[in-house]
Parts: sequence; structure tokens; C-alpha cells
Amino acid sequence: MKLITLSLVALALSATTALAQTTQFYGPSGQYQGNANRFGNTTTFYGPAGQYQGSANTFGNTTTYYGSTGQYQGSSNSFGGGLNNNFGNNGRRGFGGF
Repeated sequence: MKLITLSLVALALSATTALAQTTQFYGPSGQYQGNANRFGNTTTFYGPAGQYQGSANTFGNTTTYYGSTGQYQGSSNSFGGGLNNNFGNNGRRGFGGF
């Protein structure tokens, strides 16, 4: 019985919970614009008052964007290392007003 209990405790201690990564956005004057929470392949965008703005799902090299009511907004591809590729980032624009 002790062995089973110790095994369960060790398993519980070794399990890690994935936490969302949060990025905050600020305007040119330093005003808070909102944030993005990334969890796995999904990034969720929120405005300055905490209102839901939309989301983005990334699978492979394709990111698909959805608006606040779930409508499809578009998609983008990254080849050769994403933002650090040889194609530059001239065509990339902010999402959700950020």
C-alpha cells in the first residue's frame, strides 16, 4: 500500500501543468492596448478593457485568424523560420488593432 501511495505522490509531483504565456501590447505613447494569451497552438487576443477580440490557431507553418464572434478573418504562412526568414516582414500587420 505504501508503494502505491508513494508512486501516486511521485506521479502527481512530476506532472506539470502547462501555463498560458501572456504578451501585453502598448501603443506609441505607452498606453495599454491589450494582451494575447498563448496556450499550445492557440493565441487569444483581448482589448484594453479585457474584452475578447479574437484568436489565432497555428498548425505547422499556417496561422488562421478568427474575429470576436468566431468568423474567419484570414490566414498567414511562414516559411524558413517564421519572422527570421529571408523574405522580411514588410507584409505583416497587427491583428485586432494591436
